[in-house]
Amino acid sequence: MDEEKYMPHKFALALIGIGFCFDIMAIENIAGDADQLKEKIRTAIANFEQTPREEWAYQVKRFENEEGDVTSSTERFTPNLSATKQWQLLKINGKKPTVRQHEKFVKDKQAQIKKELNGANYAMRLSSIIDEDSIEFLLDSGSHIKASFNVNISQLGLDANDKLAGTLLYNKQLNFIEKISIVNNGEFSPMLSSSIVEFTIVFNFINIGGAILPLQHTMNMKGRFAYFIEIDEVSNDTFSNFEYKGRSLR
Repeated sequence: MDEEKYMPHKFALALIGIGFCFDIMAIENIAGDADQLKEKIRTAIANFEQTPREEWAYQVKRFENEEGDVTSSTERFTPNLSATKQWQLLKINGKKPTVRQHEKFVKDKQAQIKKELNGANYAMRLSSIIDEDSIEFLLDSGSHIKASFNVNISQLGLDANDKLAGTLLYNKQLNFIEKISIVNNGEFSPMLSSSIVEFTIVFNFINIGGAILPLQHTMNMKGRFAYFIEIDEVSNDTFSNFEYKGRSLR
């Protein structure tokens, strides 16, 4: 995979569907519970960020469509193996990878890990993306609370935050954030000579015995670069087959 080619996908997702239908119930005046709601969300964010994801084995299916160039892969991560064997490429574009393709995959993963260790990655924490002080109640379905928040993603450019709106779904029974959606409400420029007119990121999460893990990340982005190069990208990462490899669940 070409490093520059997949740069938009990296800064958007390392930052992570379908809509959620609410049976809208009678909405009480919860102005007095605003602080309580914010505290629930803060706790949920902390629980996600404190989940030791490096102790979980999982499979991830990746799909990308960039201006009609479609690629896909199925990968497996197993934490308790040696560094060169933790990541395995199971399929690439629907086929079993060749030895050369798998060697390149492992090499690319090692380079990515090295960058992350040096702090040169695109991963973003939920506590940074979500402006917790701006959280506002929208709806209560009985099982979930829907809330809005202001978005903070500096990697998308200086003017992006004012053009992005975020919503989240809080699972009341399991006390975790089940879904986060970020969409743009105006055009913005993440880099010089670029213009993004459509932008959506959706993060879905799953609660397994108190561990909050990513379930699906999707991203759609349309715009132009250098005034004549079209940007039309769809990305989807779906996680499954989780296995805990640590000592014990919380």
